[in-house]
Amino acid sequence: MYRVLLLWCLCTAAWAQESLQVGWASWHPFSFRDEQQQLQGLDIDLLQAIFSRAGFSASYSEMPWARVLRELEFGTIQLTMSANQTAERERYARFSLPYRNEETVLLVRRQDRTRWQGITQLSDLLPRQDFTIGMMRDFDYGTDFRTFMQSPQMQDRLLARLRMEPLLKLLLAGRIQGVVIDPMGL
Repeated sequence: MYRVLLLWCLCTAAWAQESLQVGWASWHPFSFRDEQQQLQGLDIDLLQAIFSRAGFSASYSEMPWARVLRELEFGTIQLTMSANQTAERERYARFSLPYRNEETVLLVRRQDRTRWQGITQLSDLLPRQDFTIGMMRDFDYGTDFRTFMQSPQMQDRLLARLRMEPLLKLLLAGRIQGVVIDPMGL
């Protein structure tokens, strides 16, 4: 489940501000730039509706997700969208109620799908030394994936990057065998 990280320190100092700093990372269909470079997406529409009703405006800063989290922690930005609630993030942020559920899948190349068709759950990958997974740095893919990542068998087989595009290029080139992704973003 994703939650809007509405840092309700907004309740104090932010009430005096005309515009709040919102950090975001490109992630179709939730937040992205269209052909005219205008900010679009489901999360953007939701946040703008909330802000309009509350009398706030937003100043958006695009950056890699890992940096969004750091800037939020340091207080450079006041909020972001589409963030899972984790114990680590709770140290520096407050969360809204969930506003959508997410599904995550392991994307493989079409030409490799018969090779991997017997894999139906994450634990099936543990003995497969020939399967490297690409993932976004500092993304949280949920409890099951967090547990999976801690497995000693996976430590050298997880490749984290700041942006999705390099991971997809590595997948297409056959240098990694799967990428963890939200199917809505395909």
